Amino acid sequence: MEFSLSKVKENGNGGETALVPAALTLEEVKPSFDEYLERVSLFEKSAEALEVKDDETREQAANLAAGAKKIVKAINNRKLEVTAQARNFTSSVNGFVDKFVARLTSVAKIAGGKELAYINLQEMKRRKQERLAQEAAAKLQKQIDKEAKRKHIEPIQVAAPVVSEVQTTARTESGVTSYTTKKWVGDVFDPDRVERKFCSPDQGKINAEIKNGVRQMSGVNIYEKEDIRHRG
Repeated sequence: MEFSLSKVKENGNGGETALVPAALTLEEVKPSFDEYLERVSLFEKSAEALEVKDDETREQAANLAAGAKKIVKAINNRKLEVTAQARNFTSSVNGFVDKFVARLTSVAKIAGGKELAYINLQEMKRRKQERLAQEAAAKLQKQIDKEAKRKHIEPIQVAAPVVSEVQTTARTESGVTSYTTKKWVGDVFDPDRVERKFCSPDQGKINAEIKNGVRQMSGVNIYEKEDIRHRG
C-alpha cells in the first residue's frame, strides 16, 4: 500500500496549504482482514454452542480459547503491518515538529519570566514608594498634632497617601494582551508528613509486595485468584 503526501487546496487561513497523507484509507485496509472475518464468526458460534461436561469437551474449550488468541495475535500483527507507514510518518513528523515546539515553548517561558520579573520589580518600587509616603504622612501628622496641641485647636488630619497600583495587564499594538494570574499551589517537601486523606494507594507497589510473599496488609484484602491460561 502506497503512502505519500499531497497538498490540498488553500484552507482559507491566510492562504496556507495543508499536507495530508494520500492513498491511506480504511477501505484500502479492509481487504487485508477478509481472511479473518469468517473465522471470527465461526469461533463465536463455537463458543456459544460449547458445553464443557467432560475431559473431551474441556479439551475442545482449551483449543478454542488458544485458537482465538492465536487469531487475535495474527490480526494485531496485520494491523501493525498496514499501519506501519502511517505510524512511521506520524513519528517522523512528531520528532521533527517537537523540536520547534520545545524551542518556542522555551522562548515563551523565558520572555514571560522576564516580563513577570519586570512587573515584580515595579511592584517592589511601588511598595517602597508607598512606605516612604506613609512615613512622610505620619511625620507630617505628628508635626500638625504637636502644633495643634500647642495652639489648643483641633488638628487637621493628613490624607492617606495614594500610590498608583502597578498595571499587570498590557496590550500590544499587534493585539496581544498580557496579564498576570495568581493561584495557590502546594509543593510536597516531606511525603511522610502528608495526611493519609491526600494520598492514593499505589496498586503497583501493593502487587509487588504480594508477589514478594506478603499476605497481610492493612486496608488490603489479599486473596488467591484462580485463572486459566492457554499455550500452544
